[in-house]
Amino acid sequence: MRFFDTVKAAYLPLKTRSSSPSVSHFDNLSAQLLNLGLGVRFRAPGTSMHPTIRHGDVITVEPVAPANLKRGDIILYRLQGNFIAHRILKIEERKGCSLNFILKGDASTGCDAPVKPEQVLGKVVCLERDQRIIDPYSLRVRIWSMFYLWLARLKRSVLERFLPQSVHRQEIRAPGAEIWVKSKR
Repeated sequence: MRFFDTVKAAYLPLKTRSSSPSVSHFDNLSAQLLNLGLGVRFRAPGTSMHPTIRHGDVITVEPVAPANLKRGDIILYRLQGNFIAHRILKIEERKGCSLNFILKGDASTGCDAPVKPEQVLGKVVCLERDQRIIDPYSLRVRIWSMFYLWLARLKRSVLERFLPQSVHRQEIRAPGAEIWVKSKR
């Protein structure tokens, strides 16, 4: 593989559910680079981490030992062959040796299924948006995220008050997870 192909692969959009050979190649290459102790950069798809990470932002992920992670860190992990970057809400230690990470996207209403340390690929260390470098852990970004989440909760409570529950909410049970609530819209 030529160097140009490697650089080009780093900017492919990361799709969550795709059988495309280029995305699969990118996933494998990124995982190998992180396992070797090298960082990766790619354009993030999706809106589950909005407003901290927006669709199309370039995120930089560096390898990290799971023992060095703390609450509030944004990690990249692998789930059923897909890459997901979400924030750590809680670290559960089971029977003294086993760790589980409870994660959630900033814009998500529910938590992800528990993540094991072997699924963790790295930690998001910076973002690039409109040719600016953004620290996702800065006070400014955290305050903006809290304000955005407060507005989202306010909107949800207004919808719950004025619309019947059957119109706008549906419960989904995921194995090994809490009840997830999904909007029908």
